[in-house]
Amino acid sequence: MNERLISIALPAIYPGSAAALGDAYAAITAIYDLHIVAVVAAPSADDAGLTLDINNSGGSDITALACATKATPGTWKSTHVGGTNEPVYVPAGSILTFDANSAANATTIVGHIPGTGRGKERVMADYLKAACAYVGTTPDKVMAHRVDEAEQVFVLVIDNGVAGCPKYTIPLSELIATAEPVAVAAPAVEPEAPKARTRKKK
Repeated sequence: MNERLISIALPAIYPGSAAALGDAYAAITAIYDLHIVAVVAAPSADDAGLTLDINNSGGSDITALACATKATPGTWKSTHVGGTNEPVYVPAGSILTFDANSAANATTIVGHIPGTGRGKERVMADYLKAACAYVGTTPDKVMAHRVDEAEQVFVLVIDNGVAGCPKYTIPLSELIATAEPVAVAAPAVEPEAPKARTRKKK
C-alpha cells in the first residue's frame, strides 16, 4: 500500500499522566510520517471560549480550533475532506503537543484526528525522487538504489554512459529536510574515463 489511514484518538496524554487542561496538557510522538487531514474535538462540558491548539514540532501548527460546546464538536478540515486548509505534514519523530486555551468547566477534550501515513512503497518512491533532485539526475538514469537503515543513508548508483558509474551516499536527514534541489554532492565513486582503443595491425 502507498497510503494507510490512521486516526489519533483524543484525549492524547503523556504516558502515565493525567494533566489538567492548559498549555501542553498532552502530547504524542509520531512514529512514522503522516499527514493530518482533519480534527474533530469537543469538551467534556460546555466551556465558553475554549479552543484547541495542536503544535507540531516538525512543521505547521493547527491553532484556535473552537471546541466550546459538548454537543457540537469543533472541526478543522483539509482540502482532502472538503475543507479549505492544506493537510499538515508531521515527519516521523515529531512531537504533537496540545494546548487547551481558556479552559474553565471542561476537564478533558475528546475527539479524533484522522490522517494518512505513507506505506513502504511510497516512502521509497519519495526518497528516490528527492535523491535524484539532490544529485541533479533523473530516475531513468538510476541503475540501483537502496536505503541503508543501519547507516541512515540512501545509496544511489547512476548510469552516466561511461565506465565506473558514480555511487552517491546521501544522509536520509538531507532528503527528509530538503524540499528543493541543493548543490550536487560529491560522488563516493568517481567515474573512470573510457579507455582508448588501439587498432591491430594486419
